[in-house]
Amino acid sequence: MATLTLNPDEPQKNDILNFIYNIKDKAALGAFYQLMKNQVTSKKHAATQAVADDGDSKEYILAGIKHACRDLKLIREGKVRGVEVHEFLRQFDDED
Repeated sequence: MATLTLNPDEPQKNDILNFIYNIKDKAALGAFYQLMKNQVTSKKHAATQAVADDGDSKEYILAGIKHACRDLKLIREGKVRGVEVHEFLRQFDDED
């Protein structure tokens, strides 16, 4: 079992970690994880949003490739669940 040492200089992080540790409901923990992941990744991609207006800039394309590679790595490590192709394509069929 891993051991986590809390840093007294970061009380907010310590409170968050204690809160997460005390969550017993797996569904609530999963929902909390997705919420936090979305919050963190949205801030990381805020820089690319400024360039996203044209969508053709080199920076925007490279940022998209970097994001896709990071997602693939997380999927391979089992930290994130990937979306099956038929599920992904179904969202486009539903828009019609």
